[in-house]
Amino acid sequence: MNDSFKKLVARMFPDSDIAKRYACGHTKASHLIHCIGKESIDKVRKELTRLWRREEKKWYSLSIDGSSDNDDKYLPILVTCEDSEGLIGTQFLNVPTVNYANAKNIAETVEKCLSTSGISLSNCAFVSDNASVMIGKHRGVFKLFQEKQSGGEIYGAGCACHLAAKQGANALSFDPQDFLVDVFYHFDKSAKWKEMLREDISFHNETIRKVPKHVSTRWLSMSHTLERVLEIWDGLRCYFLTHYDDDTDEPGPSKCQKTNGGGDESINKLYVLFLHAIISRFDTFNMLLQHEDPMIHRLQPAMMKLYQELLGCLIKPSVIIKNKDDLLAIDVTAEDLQKSNTDLFIGFSASQMIRKQDLEESCEVDRFLAEVRGFYQKALVYTKQKFPLKDSILKAVVVFDPE
Repeated sequence: MNDSFKKLVARMFPDSDIAKRYACGHTKASHLIHCIGKESIDKVRKELTRLWRREEKKWYSLSIDGSSDNDDKYLPILVTCEDSEGLIGTQFLNVPTVNYANAKNIAETVEKCLSTSGISLSNCAFVSDNASVMIGKHRGVFKLFQEKQSGGEIYGAGCACHLAAKQGANALSFDPQDFLVDVFYHFDKSAKWKEMLREDISFHNETIRKVPKHVSTRWLSMSHTLERVLEIWDGLRCYFLTHYDDDTDEPGPSKCQKTNGGGDESINKLYVLFLHAIISRFDTFNMLLQHEDPMIHRLQPAMMKLYQELLGCLIKPSVIIKNKDDLLAIDVTAEDLQKSNTDLFIGFSASQMIRKQDLEESCEVDRFLAEVRGFYQKALVYTKQKFPLKDSILKAVVVFDPE
């Protein structure tokens, strides 16, 4: 941040000639950030303290997440609540250092920061990632908050959309995360291998694109990464067929070799095409939850839309129409209610690939389609169990949607 502050100022004020000419080194940027940061945090604390003194019972949400710095581990703390003008806003409360980041230390640090601003743990919606240290059933941060709070309630909100997609992927024999991680790290540190890949990509008349890194804790972010891999698929396949030799000791990722140059290359590409097509359904819902404005009035319709879209990929249209007033009553595991293999949604590109390569009768495709059914079943069952689809409050607040 300190080294990039000059570029940041120019991007923050693109129409300003002064910002474009602004020059600031590491030392000056460090002092500016620390000074402005301290003043900003103090201002937020005073505002929150004033609001909490005025109202004995105030609802708010608390969001925390740990950084991945090499030296010190920081814990940004965000509080979302109603301000003095009646508007909902998110405030940056503090960023303490928690190098020994177990559940107890994180909980104590957050509680200390809240108490300094006069904020109680009561009536709090706790938001974090799905790490066990955060939402573990026995000794997670959320569990410790529930034990410590005096009066009121604490509500936990994990990454249900992320987990629903990941739960479905457990039914697949192809692991997209392993594949993407292997591809990235195979080329990450070798200029020689990158150059050989560029040559193979150019040979297939594909646009030379960088292979992005997939972060395993952000499962739904893999849609962009899968798309990039598909754009250079022929080049990747050519690279591993040409340069990767099982008889040599040259290091190389076995999963990449199997996926791009092995005998199951066509089938594995089907998995990639299918995942790229279906993850976009989850992404649309997930992006709605990332709006800065409150979206609670749109949550119920969005959840049901996601559930209905997944249902339409697996279940016969006649069954959905018959149960249109209660879609949750449909037994998604009943085979007689499911579509045939030819009607099962696997994405346009995957369907075209099967037809062009005459793979309809192959055992590998039959296994692939069976696993796709498992994907939908697991994702639908998890969504039905974990999403608040029947919540009466979420159903009621839909009336506030101006659309």
